[in-house]
Amino acid sequence: MINFFRICNNSYWLKKIRVAILTMTSLAIFASCQSDMENLLEPSNGLPVLDRWEEMTALSTDNLKDIYENAEEIKYPVKLYKITYHTPFKGSDILASGVIILPETNNSPFPIVSFQHGTITNEKDAPSNFSLASLNAERSPIETAGLFGSAGYITFLSDYIGFGESKEEVHPFYNKEFQSSANRNMIQAGIEFLTENNISFDPKLFLYGYSEGGYSTLVTQKTIEENPFGNLKLAHVAAGAGGYNIDDIVGKILDKEENDNPSFLAQLVYSYHHTMDFDQPIFHYFQDSYALEISDLFNGSHTLAEINEQLPTNPNNLFKTDFLSELKENENSEFKKALKKNNINDWSPNTPLMLLHSPADEIIPFENSQETYDRMISNGAGDLTLYTLNGDLSHAEADLPAAKVALQWFNSYSEE
Repeated sequence: MINFFRICNNSYWLKKIRVAILTMTSLAIFASCQSDMENLLEPSNGLPVLDRWEEMTALSTDNLKDIYENAEEIKYPVKLYKITYHTPFKGSDILASGVIILPETNNSPFPIVSFQHGTITNEKDAPSNFSLASLNAERSPIETAGLFGSAGYITFLSDYIGFGESKEEVHPFYNKEFQSSANRNMIQAGIEFLTENNISFDPKLFLYGYSEGGYSTLVTQKTIEENPFGNLKLAHVAAGAGGYNIDDIVGKILDKEENDNPSFLAQLVYSYHHTMDFDQPIFHYFQDSYALEISDLFNGSHTLAEINEQLPTNPNNLFKTDFLSELKENENSEFKKALKKNNINDWSPNTPLMLLHSPADEIIPFENSQETYDRMISNGAGDLTLYTLNGDLSHAEADLPAAKVALQWFNSYSEE
């Protein structure tokens, strides 16, 4: 007879059990199954996903006012904690990481915001690598997420797979399955952290993200709606300039002779090739000279600006002709199918959702949000808003204004 308790006390079998549970949960999510597995990752029912945690640093209200130029949203100092947690990736149990931002005040309990950050390529920019010394550098994800923490929200901020604890992995860029499961498990690990430290919280859960974070926010929303947490209520969701129809974005890039942001499509191709285990070699996609160096460009030591400087702006000089023809003409090609599979624009959300976008966005076309809004309305979405940001704001310039609009909207609900 198998001794169950002996198995459960063996680290090898615990890891095997965890992989099975996390993988089954992920499969259940994408099959939209409403079953007894809905609460599988709840602390009282399944294996914990939190691995460990440590205190990072604190930000005073003066620090925060310097960051946000005395923004009226600043109320409380915040304390930052790094956590590591288990999540499934390509059939294995890996450790990922993220940050929890806690308002430093006795006015608890506070609601929770899961904040999905925009695209990073430099390991130094991972939220869990934040330090006070980096405050004078280019804005980090922590600095935008800190706005929610200081306003009175317990804020969960994943590094994303490919950064922090999982930096040896290739980041699953615009990947519906792996981004949603990692974000969901970050939320679960955050709840375990709060429970372990006897920190009370309001069970309202808000989601926010901008750019890639906007996309990541919508895939996480869909996941939670299909497979709800037992101890959290998904309240409001806001997503900015996310590029929800990734297939359409690629098509618009290829319609132009010049692309000022060549790293976007380069990262997408490189990431899909590695994380989706395509049959074709990397030389099938990139011109030979770039195929040899693309892994070095995305090895975590370069910023987006540095990568863009190393890549040609004309897609014909970066990618093989046959591959570009596949993207334009072959709807059944391996890569084209992957793009369509990872779209998140054609469904009907149940939770109140606000899409935010600047009409002057030069990276993610405003039309992408408009088309997503139109499709969702036609699919029967009820509480859905398309918010046009004022001013002639570029993609980067609209980041903080979008966060402030979302925060004001969240406040209108959380204070009810």
